[in-house]
Amino acid sequence: KVHEMIIKKDSKIVKAKVKRKSIALKAKKEFSDEECSTFSSEDEEYAMAVKDFKKFFKKKR
Repeated sequence: KVHEMIIKKDSKIVKAKVKRKSIALKAKKEFSDEECSTFSSEDEEYAMAVKDFKKFFKKKR
């Protein structure tokens, strides 16, 4: 009986750890996805700024 109770408690602890780990991985993935979209929009903004900068200097000549 005692061994069964210990095994049940251990299995609950393991399940809780697995669940916590999967939640952490999911949160990390979502954060990573947000970073990627942020970087791509920053790249677009940078490209637009460079394009405008080049146009500005072409007009000056």
